[in-house]
Amino acid sequence: MSSFLTSLSEKYDFHNEDQGTDIVLDYFNQSSKPYDDLIENLLQLIQSTNNHSANIINCLICSFLRWKNLLNKSLSPPIIDENIINSFLSESLPIACLPDFIEIFQIKKEYLINLIKPLLILPTNSNEYKRSLNIVVKLNYQLDFEPNEILLPLILNSKDHLIDVYLDDKSQYEEYLIGLLNHLYDNGGKKLQDILSNEFKIKTPTFNKKTLSKLAVRYWNLYGNEQNDKYPNLAILQSKRTLGYLINVRYNGLTDEKTMSDECWNELVTDIVQGNDDLSEYLIEILADRDDIVAMKYWMAQLDRPYYSLPTWVQQYIHNKQNSEPKASTPNQTTTETSTVDHYKIPLETHEIIFVDSMSNYERLLDGLFKNNNEEILIGFDCEWKPVFNNTSTSKQRISVMQIALSNEVYLLDLLNFFHTCDPETIQQRLANRLFDDDHATLLCYGVRTDASMLIASYPIFDRALYSGKTLLDLSLVQNELAHVNRDIFPHVTTNNKMLAKDKGLSELVRLCFGKPLNKSEQCSNWERRPLRNAQVLYAEATIARQIDENFHETTDNNINQPPISADTTRPSGEVKRPQQMKFVVDNMLHGLGKELRVAGCDTVILGDNDPHTDAIRYARAENRIILSRGAPYNLLRSHTLEGRCWQPPLNVPAKQQCAAVLNYFNVKVLPEDIFSRCTLCNCENFAIVGGRDMRILWCKTNNYSLEDLEPDLLNYQPEMIDMNRRTLTGGTVPLVLTGLTLRNYRSYEEFYVCSRCGKVYWQGGHWRRRIVRNEFITESEPISEDSDDGIVFYDAESTM
Repeated sequence: MSSFLTSLSEKYDFHNEDQGTDIVLDYFNQSSKPYDDLIENLLQLIQSTNNHSANIINCLICSFLRWKNLLNKSLSPPIIDENIINSFLSESLPIACLPDFIEIFQIKKEYLINLIKPLLILPTNSNEYKRSLNIVVKLNYQLDFEPNEILLPLILNSKDHLIDVYLDDKSQYEEYLIGLLNHLYDNGGKKLQDILSNEFKIKTPTFNKKTLSKLAVRYWNLYGNEQNDKYPNLAILQSKRTLGYLINVRYNGLTDEKTMSDECWNELVTDIVQGNDDLSEYLIEILADRDDIVAMKYWMAQLDRPYYSLPTWVQQYIHNKQNSEPKASTPNQTTTETSTVDHYKIPLETHEIIFVDSMSNYERLLDGLFKNNNEEILIGFDCEWKPVFNNTSTSKQRISVMQIALSNEVYLLDLLNFFHTCDPETIQQRLANRLFDDDHATLLCYGVRTDASMLIASYPIFDRALYSGKTLLDLSLVQNELAHVNRDIFPHVTTNNKMLAKDKGLSELVRLCFGKPLNKSEQCSNWERRPLRNAQVLYAEATIARQIDENFHETTDNNINQPPISADTTRPSGEVKRPQQMKFVVDNMLHGLGKELRVAGCDTVILGDNDPHTDAIRYARAENRIILSRGAPYNLLRSHTLEGRCWQPPLNVPAKQQCAAVLNYFNVKVLPEDIFSRCTLCNCENFAIVGGRDMRILWCKTNNYSLEDLEPDLLNYQPEMIDMNRRTLTGGTVPLVLTGLTLRNYRSYEEFYVCSRCGKVYWQGGHWRRRIVRNEFITESEPISEDSDDGIVFYDAESTM
């Protein structure tokens, strides 16, 4: 390289980028042929093996543009060899530099588009195609190409990842994509071949129809924002997929525990197809495919679809079936088998169920909740909402009914039509406080996490629902613990694996206690309809009343001999300990705390989401670990461990504050060398040190960047520590996990640390430096205040070492 480039490279070696910019500006000020010098220096850098080539190229181009705009506004570019310009654009220059390069040499849009077009007919998995697509996105040229030049081939080949690149998180392209997909599915997709061939000139298009419909629905769910009137064809396509799911539920029994009653199924289907001729015809067609003439006749009558209005093949099917048609034609006589399961009947009368849709009934509910305000009260809790089958984050899914059960009454609170009319600061807040923030109330529920999340999304005033610990008892946790520790305590336990697989959840818990499962066939019904059907009311009663019924408590309590539980107030001795001396096992409700402790250097086992809480006892006994848990599981675990070996961190605080409290309570002193001395993912303490050049090559391969574009100086470099074909450490078998680095910072580090067990890659970035500053002086004598910024902070988005 020239002395100028060598000097510039030295500035980058010492991270003196600002001085480098000054050198470039001074260089062009003194140049008699600045454009020619720019081209010559770029050619040298492209052929160079210098580690900083890409950064220097960017510096040269940006600084030249700055110099030109500030000092030489009237200077016009000379005529440059077209082959060199084309090579720079299509192959050599980093894409990030192209807008400035184009401005410097005043390259016209038409010229660029004509240069790019031939590259877009190459295979989509080629580096040339990917670079061309990224250039189009970088220059914001997407709409300057016809659909059949970029977007349609990606759609037909289901290249979702490249479509996402094309969209570039910009609403104008998202709307363009949705509009194009909506057009393709005109007339239910029956014109798809004609549209592609005649309108977009794609001869003999090949695609997988099922895969294409999945892709269309995926992007409709992401960007359609439920604009059914604007994109009616995609809305119908989504509804057809939902109908297909419901048909499979009915005829193939896909829902396991969530089987639907005939009323429930008919209700959901009616809600989808009513008033839409395309959907009603589609329903009758798929019923014909299922050879269910009885259901066809029923829906033809329900939807007012006479025989002559149906497709010819359906008419022929009906004609052929007439001689063998059953006499009755009600939906209950379809081919679906009637359930023979004997379900448990709740011994409560219907008049004990109060539907709360008025202020008078709401006041009755509050009176029941606050009747004995200073006495312990058990409250059964559950929620119901209309099911949505499209898995879209934009769906306006709302909780419809909240079930609240007291000792002799069950209240069904109409959240959808009544509760939102109540004053949130007084009337709504009073209910929220009693349910989720009252020391005298114990909320009994089953699988509360989903209910609580939906409740908060619908009514943020219930935001304590997810953080409640002392006032909430999730019976699913109790069931899970007892099933693993002492299943024989249930009076109706069975070794029949088929029965165990069929009946799950609360239904199975009721069967274990009373010998019969609950009927769950109304679970997926339309909970937004008013009035609720009687079957819905009885289902809502059944799912909540079991949780507080006295017979239920007698059945379980008589079989469980629990030792008394007292507060764990014994504090460890005053001896200062180092993180290497500590061994914890963290319950699966405290994942964040577990990772924070690993960051601090403590040997910490974290239970998986599906692991029983009692696994903590096994780890504690086998490996001499201290258990960290909370809420009801803490009480259970503490009763099985020695005093002082099970501790409950502070509730309702962030993980970093919990970690600081644990370190302070157990007198653990954290020094700088302890920070990130363990892998936060797998708890391993052994790391391999890998050089920056190896990791830069791995990053380019992982993110589908060509070395020619970003790292031409490493084309002939042979990695020392990484097997690039297998993407493992040399001689290792564990794939490397490299996340968090970006195009902006992947070249900023010369040393990386790879976990030898799980392959996670770490580096000493900004987070590592902040950890050192915040944690150096934590000792047993320095308690952490509520508003302090000390403590361990875990950043999962960017791994730092």
